[in-house]
Amino acid sequence: MLIRYPGSKDKHLRLLDIFLQRASVSRTVYEPFAGTASVTFYLLRNKMVDYYHINDVDQGVTSLWQTVKDNPEALIDAVMSYSPNVSDFYDFKSDPGARLFDMAFRKLVLHQVSFSGLGAMAGGPLGGRAQAGKYNVDCRWSPLKLAKGIEACSTLLNSSDGVVTSGGWEGVVDSAVKAKGFLYLDPPYYVKGRELYVSGELDHGALATALMSAEDFVLSYDDAPEVRELYDWAAVSRIDVLSHLHHKIIADVAITPRKRSTRNEENTNAVRA
Repeated sequence: MLIRYPGSKDKHLRLLDIFLQRASVSRTVYEPFAGTASVTFYLLRNKMVDYYHINDVDQGVTSLWQTVKDNPEALIDAVMSYSPNVSDFYDFKSDPGARLFDMAFRKLVLHQVSFSGLGAMAGGPLGGRAQAGKYNVDCRWSPLKLAKGIEACSTLLNSSDGVVTSGGWEGVVDSAVKAKGFLYLDPPYYVKGRELYVSGELDHGALATALMSAEDFVLSYDDAPEVRELYDWAAVSRIDVLSHLHHKIIADVAITPRKRSTRNEENTNAVRA
């Protein structure tokens, strides 16, 4: 994983595996809220898809994945020659960059040097402005590890046909519906989304309505009463996961079309990481 990201499903893939097997039917995956794109990488690594569409409204995220795909050597060179510092955290937070490469690099740095991967949403860097704590701004920065991660992700992204786009979720969902492809959606949490993400605003009701037309999807959410009400027409399975942000077990849900749900999925209640 190249970036620490609130809500990332990287550590929870084994819990979601029973749901993700659906992707092998259409051999495609569409991620409208990609973030770390851990699900797409998981499916590519396991050779379960032949086509992917990674999308996110956060241009920093999509610039990173586009750069990893098309220009990994330059990104590795930048990582290997960089040393994190406090002033860069505040500079990168206020100015995400204008060119694709700059946005990619600054996004990578911000999420590596911020508390719990909050990036621009963090109040300060690891260790704070004064760097007086036990951990400093560079304590998590590992150039060699990041270089290997960039190489591995680039290889996967180039192992199959696919596109990386930046924009709203609507167009990606529409494309998946028309192609009868598999959708994996990990939108901002209903309750805490605005606090955790630069682009945490979302019309949750519009998303629920759009998914009624989807052939097949898996949707990850926080287990909020409002979410269960919005998806009372679908199959909702609770999954208990360990949050790296809160350092405790929290309740998430995996939502699938009821007509395509299986007995095994419906019984995946209270699975613990």
